[in-house]
Amino acid sequence: DGQEGVTYDDARYEVVVTVADDGEGNLTAAVEGAEGLVFENAYAAPADPEPAPLPPADDGDGATLVKTGDAAPTAPLVGGALAAAAVLALAGRKLVRVPLRRDR
Repeated sequence: DGQEGVTYDDARYEVVVTVADDGEGNLTAAVEGAEGLVFENAYAAPADPEPAPLPPADDGDGATLVKTGDAAPTAPLVGGALAAAAVLALAGRKLVRVPLRRDR
């Protein structure tokens, strides 16, 4: 069950672990033969993958559009926003109609 990039120590040790119940629901463990034991595992990070190539740069003529991920056509959206603004302006003008003063 090795992990990528990990080298495991092949050393094997025999130790004795004694587990005792203290009678109050607690367990205690005593280890014999583990003094000075060392496992030396090593890890080597995998090499970074090559980055994906960048798309060709815009040559500055303005013909290349920036891809934003939004496929909505902008002209109908802008036209709809302008029409809504015009309707609101006319409606607001009728609501706030100021009577003309007539000189006496």
